Amino acid sequence: MDKKQIYPQNIENLFKKINYIIDNEQNIEKIKNLIKWKEWYESLNYKFEYVCEDNEFLKAYYDNNKYALQIWYHGTKVDSIVFNLVANYYSEYDNEITEVIE
Repeated sequence: MDKKQIYPQNIENLFKKINYIIDNEQNIEKIKNLIKWKEWYESLNYKFEYVCEDNEFLKAYYDNNKYALQIWYHGTKVDSIVFNLVANYYSEYDNEITEVIE
């Protein structure tokens, strides 16, 4: 995978990464969670307009029916979450542009 796929900065590249993982992953639970996340995201009336800055990338979050599309920062030593763009729950990672859709 190239850097665009590992650190996707647009929704199309995030979906390519997710599809790649689904096709190549051996952990059935991870595959199921990614499929559920895709179904959740596709069911939204969310128009992706955010432009990632340098070293920012998109990440799908899923845990016990909590889903979010997150912005992460790719650092030299560690990657860290910046904020949620859209989520179906309230979180400490929400900010003024986060859309919470319950």
